[in-house]
Amino acid sequence: MAFSGINLVILPRPGGRAPEWMSSWSSGTEIIQPTFILLVFATLVWYALTHTAFWQHLKLMGSDEKSAYTSGVRIYLVRIGAHIIGGIYAALAAIAFTGLIGSGDPTQGTTYTLMAITALVLGGSSLVGGRGGAFGAILGALNIGLDAICYNYHNVTLENEIKEVNHLLELKNYLSHSYPLNYLFEKALG
Repeated sequence: MAFSGINLVILPRPGGRAPEWMSSWSSGTEIIQPTFILLVFATLVWYALTHTAFWQHLKLMGSDEKSAYTSGVRIYLVRIGAHIIGGIYAALAAIAFTGLIGSGDPTQGTTYTLMAITALVLGGSSLVGGRGGAFGAILGALNIGLDAICYNYHNVTLENEIKEVNHLLELKNYLSHSYPLNYLFEKALG
């Protein structure tokens, strides 16, 4: 929230221009777009990360932090590492977004944060941690993208607030149906 306010102080409305080296990112003149290369690179790094002990420690912390601590995991180092990795991926996303729109827009952060959380939850990630993966997140993002395609196909122009309400309703609908079912399946399987 504080960073959103700082963004609005620095750039109160959309404007400015992306750096010169990003000018071709949104033109669509290249066969392999730089944002696609960035996505492939980020996915390969993520895949490599999931095959490390750090990843196992991170998942253990997400499912039960006390068990991770008693197992000898240095939880503070893992937490700091997770924040660093999250910051790097957020920076890569910001670079890709700036390249795609060709300018700066300080108001898009909250919209994309809600969309990302909705995509993760629709993809099967737990809000409390310890469960989820890249494949499910991609499926959730495709679901969100299909919403946008349907809006565009039917020439429906929605304000950002209405889109956010739609994402919140999708999230509420999924959570209200998935968690009780998961609880019943876990009870049944014993």
